[in-house]
Amino acid sequence: MKICFDMAYDQGVAPLGVGAGQAKIGELNIGIQGLIQLLETHLGMTGQDIHHAMRIQGYMQAMETLLDKKGAAFFKASFESDAWSSAKQMLDWRDELVDLEVRSCFVESESVNSFVYLPFHDLDEVG
Repeated sequence: MKICFDMAYDQGVAPLGVGAGQAKIGELNIGIQGLIQLLETHLGMTGQDIHHAMRIQGYMQAMETLLDKKGAAFFKASFESDAWSSAKQMLDWRDELVDLEVRSCFVESESVNSFVYLPFHDLDEVG
């Protein structure tokens, strides 16, 4: 199999020089998302894809449960001003921390712990 990779394939537009009717058997034209899916499939790492908006909604609900608790003070004003954007940003940060394996670290900050550890159980099953 020949893999032709170009970031433009994920944009819904073929890269320059690629025209209609140029598909070939045994040749795969993919972007970064296609490459990730191909590698996940070949490595047996596929799972259910959950839309990012659903994950944000879940994180927003999890953050709501913390609003009246002591450690929520650092995000309370932002959350009350714009819950969706706050949840999106915190989820993005949380995902970065998970990627960096912060779970194994001991952090002596109640605010960081409330933000990092709160929804691990629920959101890891979702996404």
